[in-house]
Amino acid sequence: MVCLYMPSLWLLLATLLIAGAVGRIVAHRRRQLRTLRDLARRHRLNFSPEDLIGLHERYQNLDLIRRGHNRHAWNVVYGSAEPGLIALFGYSYDLGFGANRTAHQYWIVVIETPRAHHHWQAFSGESACRPVGEPRRIGPFDVWADHPATLSELLDAGLESTFHKAPANYRWEARGTLLAVATPMQPDPQTPEQLLTTACELALRLPTPNTRETMSLS
Repeated sequence: MVCLYMPSLWLLLATLLIAGAVGRIVAHRRRQLRTLRDLARRHRLNFSPEDLIGLHERYQNLDLIRRGHNRHAWNVVYGSAEPGLIALFGYSYDLGFGANRTAHQYWIVVIETPRAHHHWQAFSGESACRPVGEPRRIGPFDVWADHPATLSELLDAGLESTFHKAPANYRWEARGTLLAVATPMQPDPQTPEQLLTTACELALRLPTPNTRETMSLS
């Protein structure tokens, strides 16, 4: 009699485990949506679970956006603030194919500023997307810049202070009028707001090239 009931028992246990896992995923997504809607409301921004802006095409000049394949953006908080037009969103892409494929998910904030900046990017540690050339260490991050004078400008602007306050897994990029900060997606509900605050501080702190330099960047 016991043997007859064992397959049904295992099937029931497996069903309960799957239902529990699905329930946790659904609950996490609902909490995330509530958090993002609340963030948008408090900062007088808009929220959409879908990408209504065409973020990949809009920000395709950024190295942060051009990585990998099978790219997707969702859960977009967007609008206008003191530093400029802002978009905070979830972003995923794949590297490799078949058995070597790896999926990556990030939170990214992009701010469109009124003026252009010299191109630079920064991150900590090794990466397959490591830029060519030798970086300069500013705080906990390695910084690469197209113009040598840009590194001095960043130091003079106090960027090291912003870097020291940020988690070590942040990635940074400035190109033209776009400033971007990204971090791997994680369950901490405070991550999007912290990223948004850091990106706004970056935009307000950075120097902007003078008119002649700005024309040469366009």
